[in-house]
Amino acid sequence: MLLLAVVISGCSSAPSLMRLECTGESVHRAPVFDRQTGQLYHHVQPDDVYTPQPVDRFSVKTKGRITGNSFVIETRVGEWSKKDGKRVLTELNPPVGSDFYVDLTTLKTTTNSLPMKNGKPVFAPKFGQCKMIPLATHSVNEK
Repeated sequence: MLLLAVVISGCSSAPSLMRLECTGESVHRAPVFDRQTGQLYHHVQPDDVYTPQPVDRFSVKTKGRITGNSFVIETRVGEWSKKDGKRVLTELNPPVGSDFYVDLTTLKTTTNSLPMKNGKPVFAPKFGQCKMIPLATHSVNEK
């Protein structure tokens, strides 16, 4: 297993980033995430650093989390509105989006599409496999 420990001066809990290359029935993803929290990161080319990926982008909310031995990327479609003078993205109800699971022990993936009906996905789950890829950079910008 190849891991990258990233050390940030003055920070007591530095992220431990992992990059996966995942392929499946209809999904190709290459997420970079903190193994401790599931926070998603993206690479900033000119500075050659990884920075936390914003959760709210366009009208989609994407959040990574760690649950047991699984890394989960939750993607939800939302609508922008104003609350207390701030723009906020509120998920549609019933939810629309998908849950992408990676078993960090076997690196097998499952993608469940939403909406749900009677507690089960409307569309059949899609399966795939990941492999770990070394990161090309050794720094993180926590801004």
